[in-house]
Amino acid sequence: MTTASGASRPSGVGGAQRGAPAGAEVDDDGPPEGAVPGDGPPEGGPAPGPTGGEPASGPGAHGGAPGAPTVNVEELVSLVENLTAERDANLDARARLQAEFENYRKRVAKQELDQTARAHESLVNKLLPTLDAFDAAMAHGVEGLQPLQQYLLGALQREGLARVDPVGAPFDPNEHEAVLHEEGGSDEAHGIVVEVLRPGYLWKGRVIRPAMVKVRT
Repeated sequence: MTTASGASRPSGVGGAQRGAPAGAEVDDDGPPEGAVPGDGPPEGGPAPGPTGGEPASGPGAHGGAPGAPTVNVEELVSLVENLTAERDANLDARARLQAEFENYRKRVAKQELDQTARAHESLVNKLLPTLDAFDAAMAHGVEGLQPLQQYLLGALQREGLARVDPVGAPFDPNEHEAVLHEEGGSDEAHGIVVEVLRPGYLWKGRVIRPAMVKVRT
């Protein structure tokens, strides 16, 4: 169709605009033909359910999980008791294991100390003939040996050696070895050490060599 100005215009649009009163606006976004006002969801409201305006209902409508297990208080109490008993048993086993390990550690430490003491005692026993040689040499008048003898004896005494020289003391079979006897008078005490033939020694309070003595009987 051609207008008075000669411009071409689509026929459908022109017909609609010509049918409207002058100055009226045409709404191209209106509801489709046959739609009933109010069919859509209310603004800001919930969506209608499957049957219309009713809200959806069902097992999950209120947040409950379908098929949730029922809590049994007695079973929970029994479970807690079993776990507590198992924990106590584990703690007891741990305490026993700790005690056994501590006893083992002490036993090993004692064995090490005993081995060290035996090694020291063996070394001291090997040095006793040297001390006897010093005593014999000085008894025969050899001079200049006393400082050496005192130095060696002093070093051993600081480590636990003790000399047994019991002249005038009662005879003690635990520390003395009677190799000679002499008869004493009626007014003399019997069982007394009158001479030391070879001194004895103690190592850390234990006899490692008894003294060889002469006893009055």
